[in-house]
Amino acid sequence: MRTRISSVVAPLALFGAALGVRLWRLGEPSFWSDEAFGFFVAGLGYQDILVALRADTHPPLFYFLLHAWRALGDSEAVLRVLPVLAGVACLPGLFAWGVRLGGRNLGLWATVLQGLSCFAVWNDTEVRMWSLLTALSLYASLALLKALEEERRSWWFLYAFLLALGFYTSHLAHLVAVTHLAYVFFFARDRLGRLVGALLMAAAAWLPFLPTFLVQSGSDVLAHLPGLSWGLVQSVLRALSGTNPLELPMEVNWGVWAAFVAWVLVGTVMAWRHGPAGKLAVLAVWIPLGILIGVTGLTSTPVLLPRRLGFAFAPMVLLMASAVSAALARGGTLGAGALGGVSVFLALNLWGWHSYVQSPVAWRADWRSIATETRKVQHPGDLLVFCPAYSQIPFNYYYDRERTRYRVVAQDGTKVVEFLPGYYEAGGLPQTYVEGPETEFVAEVFRSYRRIVLVGNQTFTHDPEGAVFKWLNQHARLVYGVKADNLDPASRVYLGVFERIEQGDGAAPPP
Repeated sequence: MRTRISSVVAPLALFGAALGVRLWRLGEPSFWSDEAFGFFVAGLGYQDILVALRADTHPPLFYFLLHAWRALGDSEAVLRVLPVLAGVACLPGLFAWGVRLGGRNLGLWATVLQGLSCFAVWNDTEVRMWSLLTALSLYASLALLKALEEERRSWWFLYAFLLALGFYTSHLAHLVAVTHLAYVFFFARDRLGRLVGALLMAAAAWLPFLPTFLVQSGSDVLAHLPGLSWGLVQSVLRALSGTNPLELPMEVNWGVWAAFVAWVLVGTVMAWRHGPAGKLAVLAVWIPLGILIGVTGLTSTPVLLPRRLGFAFAPMVLLMASAVSAALARGGTLGAGALGGVSVFLALNLWGWHSYVQSPVAWRADWRSIATETRKVQHPGDLLVFCPAYSQIPFNYYYDRERTRYRVVAQDGTKVVEFLPGYYEAGGLPQTYVEGPETEFVAEVFRSYRRIVLVGNQTFTHDPEGAVFKWLNQHARLVYGVKADNLDPASRVYLGVFERIEQGDGAAPPP
């Protein structure tokens, strides 16, 4: 009895610790543009959500769930609990997969690494679909392993159901299906027919979304993001290793990244030797990563983004746990070194998460503060101008979300939350936005107002020179003659106030 109780207590304690880490100061970081976009989309009706997603790159399941979840509240903390629950729900499945792969200790190590990884916690605390995708992918893989072991059709139906839900969560779930197809083809070919049948069931369930998917695939929503580059590779390594929020010297970063990659590679070898569960874990990491790297490199479509890799990181954790478990089993210097390496990894990740939560503006724009500052400096009749356009989205969540009227439209292949009517008067201030050097439009609009408040998100322009923003700033100076300083440099968002200098005020007239 005691043995049975102790075997349950350890996993439950780890699940509780992981939940606590994710709930700690959950509402502190302000929403960034994609989280705020999800909030506004989820505020639409179910049919309108489907229409709005023609301007996005994701299926509707997470937005449907978020729509229902909004009944509990619309604060950052309340909305983030939904992805947190999905992320913590991954841990029992990861533990079970680890037990199948190499025993209870391996399952516990996998739970520890996933539960305390800065990358996993980050993924699980954003109001996005990534933690849900990870959970569905993980349990679909477990259902596949059970279906291949047993003759019961129920496992195949469960597998098809979970995979279909994955298809409705993210298009990356199709890479999970490719991984499973490759695994069965090479290692269980006698069950290939049953797998194909299950895949066809999942595909048939997904068919109603196909027209929307075709519209999405023709858009250029991601066109502003960089393609494959060494900088992108570094950002992936920073995220997966947990060093992203830490301002470490580059030499230290290189050491951490090299150790992390070596750890995963050794784990790949170890897991491959552990039968079906190990081989599936290896393929679940390297097939999706290989495809994403290839697509990003060959087409310059930036599908290899760190936040999208959570579904591949969970099986990667199994590889890492395999390496740790094998080293500890051998004991001696090797075991001590492995234990020390894991301790350093966990310390770095917890330090990174603590640094992020303590100072979130060092990692992302602080839209909460910028909305507060705007209220302080605005005058009746001012015009709010945003650059780029989607700076409006997180700004309006904090500025006046309760009264905001809006719709989501596909404009020239990009997603836009259009605030209504016209420039939508939030708190009495009209709004507009510019995306590029639209000189005539800007001159006409600017001259209609004595003062403008310019909000520019420099971190999200994905333009290292900030060309659009610099142009707008310069043009506003030409028209108005006076530029206020950045009111909150720590917020990573530019806020400037421009006031027209009329003739007779001792300055040259505007052009």
